[in-house]
Amino acid sequence: MKGKNIILAAVMSSMAFTAMGCSSNNAPSDTAETTAAVTEASSAEITSEAEITSEADSKETTSADVTTDAAAEATEAPAEGTAGSENLSAPTNKEVLRAVNEAFGIISDKSFEDDIKSARSWRLIGEDEEISADSKATPEFLLTLCMKAASFVDKDASLDDIIKTAVEKGIITDTDLSRIDMNNTAEFIKNASRIWASSAF
Repeated sequence: MKGKNIILAAVMSSMAFTAMGCSSNNAPSDTAETTAAVTEASSAEITSEAEITSEADSKETTSADVTTDAAAEATEAPAEGTAGSENLSAPTNKEVLRAVNEAFGIISDKSFEDDIKSARSWRLIGEDEEISADSKATPEFLLTLCMKAASFVDKDASLDDIIKTAVEKGIITDTDLSRIDMNNTAEFIKNASRIWASSAF
């Protein structure tokens, strides 16, 4: 009986030791699985953050490109707009002739035909000279009308003589007529008329 008890105790001890060993062996496995899960989750978060950062950088780059393109277009726009406004603002032959006639007291009924007739009688334009009413006026046409209306040159004066006399009278300061701004035609005629009126007295 005593021997049986000793054997039973040994078997129970062996079973307990085995159970402890099994429990010990299971722990590392559980720990490894948990560690793997945590690592995988961390990797997923890092990947997600990297994608978000990359997407944000991409949006910032696109935004910068759009801003650069818009600035380039804005820089070019004003040049195209100025040229257009100059063409629209430059007066026609009809408008210049009417303004000169009015500034120098040459009377007409304000029709283009009568403006031409009065200008011919005052010898601002030649008898056979054809004037296109709606064509854009040139600096040469503007200066010639003003100089002849002021009687600073005669009807047969050459353009060189007109330019030379205009400089002497202070109507222009540069012999390069391309520097005359046709958008300021009204001011040009007003100045020529003022010089003419001062010279008359």
